Amino acid sequence: MIKDRYGKELKNPEHRPTIQQSIDSWALVNELVELGYCHNFQHERSDIRNYIYDVSALIDKAQEIKKPKEQEKNNAL
Repeated sequence: MIKDRYGKELKNPEHRPTIQQSIDSWALVNELVELGYCHNFQHERSDIRNYIYDVSALIDKAQEIKKPKEQEKNNAL
């Protein structure tokens, strides 16, 4: 089960994605992981801080999605 740092799971879509949507989603996951976390934002306004915490939680989930693929690649070697 994919969860973020707060224990929240991914929302389940009501409809299954198309193949193109799946490919695009994988590209987005990779971009989120590459983007990484924002640092030194704790002294910002509360709305900005909360937004960055929410983005960080999404990046947590993206890393969890990507992790098994990297492990499978390493096991194949």
